[in-house]
Amino acid sequence: MTNEKGSSSSSWWTSLQCVMTAQTGLLTAFVGLCLTIQPVMANNFETIQPPDNGTISQPLPSDLRRPTASPTQSRPLSELSHPYSMANNGGLAGKAPFAQQDESGPGQTMGELAGGTWTHVARSGDLVLLYNSSSGAGEVKQGRTSIKTYQPGSFATGWTSVVGLPHGLFFYNSANGSAVVGRLEESGTFINVKVYKAGEFASGWTSIVSTPKGVLFYNSTNGSGVVGRFDEFGIFTNLKIYKAGAFAPGWTSVVARGDDIYYRNPKTGATAVGYIDSEGNHITK
Repeated sequence: MTNEKGSSSSSWWTSLQCVMTAQTGLLTAFVGLCLTIQPVMANNFETIQPPDNGTISQPLPSDLRRPTASPTQSRPLSELSHPYSMANNGGLAGKAPFAQQDESGPGQTMGELAGGTWTHVARSGDLVLLYNSSSGAGEVKQGRTSIKTYQPGSFATGWTSVVGLPHGLFFYNSANGSAVVGRLEESGTFINVKVYKAGEFASGWTSIVSTPKGVLFYNSTNGSGVVGRFDEFGIFTNLKIYKAGAFAPGWTSVVARGDDIYYRNPKTGATAVGYIDSEGNHITK
């Protein structure tokens, strides 16, 4: 009996050791498997990074259709960006804008309003600003009535575009990329709303026109362009960017009338008409 009990006890103890050994082996295998899987999972997670949106503020052109002398169909254009490199609030002290441009906002051109004394004319509501880029002089009219005059030096000189916007006026300097957005009060007083330092807009835009659906920046030298919008605080948002060559180069007269944009090359006599749709695409008629 004693031997049987000892044999039974020994057998039971041996079985228990075997079970414990097996459990230890399974646990070791499981840990090894986890250690093998972990770096693979870690590597996979490392590659899943959120997109870098830092480049969205860069004025990198995209694809667009060019207005030609004889457009045959409407072709929407695509992509996003802005005509300025970094939109930081600046502080051009004291002076109202500097500006430039071939046209004066919706429906009015410089030649139609300015006569021979003003270099730029822009409409803001029922008020019209006349500006001389060489002297910095200006005048605000309501209809045929002059309601405020600005002596030479009142405005900064050198603005190459002055454009009427839904919420005010936009002044741009093509040489250095500086700009100002402002508004005219009923008295004719000009108020700065937002100032863009030199380099905040890309330089070289030769024509800027405002339409109900957006503002077009155009470079007649290389055929590049940008479409965007200004809000009531003067902040610009890029909608579409068009690479060099997307537009035909050489348009020196670019005028907005209502929804339409009229292009003309006086040297060749070529003309084209386009418009900006609700999504900011430029479409050639």
